[in-house]
Amino acid sequence: MAPPTGAYATQGPFGLAEAAAPCRHCGHGDSHIRVPHEVAAQRSPDALNALWSGLSRAQRRAPDLLAAYAQRSAALGQPLAAMGELEAALRREWSGSLVRVYGSLPGDDANARLRTAENWLREHSDDADLLGALGRLCVNAGLWGKAREYLQRALELQSSAADWEALAESFRGSGDLVAATTCYANALQVARGAQATPLTGYAAPLRLEREPTVREERSPHGVPQLPPGSA
Repeated sequence: MAPPTGAYATQGPFGLAEAAAPCRHCGHGDSHIRVPHEVAAQRSPDALNALWSGLSRAQRRAPDLLAAYAQRSAALGQPLAAMGELEAALRREWSGSLVRVYGSLPGDDANARLRTAENWLREHSDDADLLGALGRLCVNAGLWGKAREYLQRALELQSSAADWEALAESFRGSGDLVAATTCYANALQVARGAQATPLTGYAAPLRLEREPTVREERSPHGVPQLPPGSA
């Protein structure tokens, strides 16, 4: 077989084509199909950041790449970098899939992300992905009642295995193992393409608060600050 020529002849330090042929469907280049795997495979923050910096701006804005970077960055102990990339992307263009990633990131910063995400309710109050992400963040923060409010509202709008699972965790956290079992079963049912069993006796809230649960404090220069005692 002849050696590759043209756009695929030059390989970068991570084995990725540095100049991929344009993709007719998305415009981010052919390498957007392979790079998420490379991003997820990085084992140190330095290696991850070097790979990320070597990508084009168009590649870094591709949702699949951005999601992979944010998840790996948070897993490697850099949640602020992950948050920053996702928040910047959501300011440019709203994306339900990226909101879901934002809500599911590992790390001890759930309260900080919760404050930010609750502000998004002002413009996206009936967005099932945002409500589901808020529910997951509340579960991670141990806010069981608030988690149920968000997740039940999300499930009214759109059935989701992930949201049924998060709702199960909220019931388990508050000690209601009967409801938790029903929700776990529903998560499996929905994942298999079947309908969920109605959760009787647990009415969804009639109204969700539009103001943040935790007020976000900012410096005189507009920089978000951690609440007292959280450092």
